[in-house]
Amino acid sequence: MTVCVCGSGKEAIQCCSLYISGKQLPPNPESLLRARYIAYMTGNMNYIANTMHGIALAKFDAEKEGRWAQEIEWFQLEILQVSPVSAKTVKGSIEFKVHYLAQNEKQILHEVCEYEYITGRWYHIKATEIKAEAEIEF
Repeated sequence: MTVCVCGSGKEAIQCCSLYISGKQLPPNPESLLRARYIAYMTGNMNYIANTMHGIALAKFDAEKEGRWAQEIEWFQLEILQVSPVSAKTVKGSIEFKVHYLAQNEKQILHEVCEYEYITGRWYHIKATEIKAEAEIEF
């Protein structure tokens, strides 16, 4: 069994690859975030763009993001907080950190992302970066 590197603990073929391949839609914001992390890791900017809506999509520069994604060494997705989601939920948010190495320096991207359920699927709507922390350990 190959475990998905998104950190879910699930087998890779039963996790993010289902969503990125289009075989299934992510059932909740956390599944979408994890799949987007894998898409960034693998440079799949088409998947990233196809999972965005509104202001996030309007500001998205696939070429720039693709270069950044290929220039770094990915280490870990750390999910800190997930808003509760039910069958009636149409909005959600997740606070997370991405640990990576860029130009031989350890870095942390710390964001709170907003998601919305539109026409039968979840979309990434907005990201708010939380400024860098004083000390980086991983």
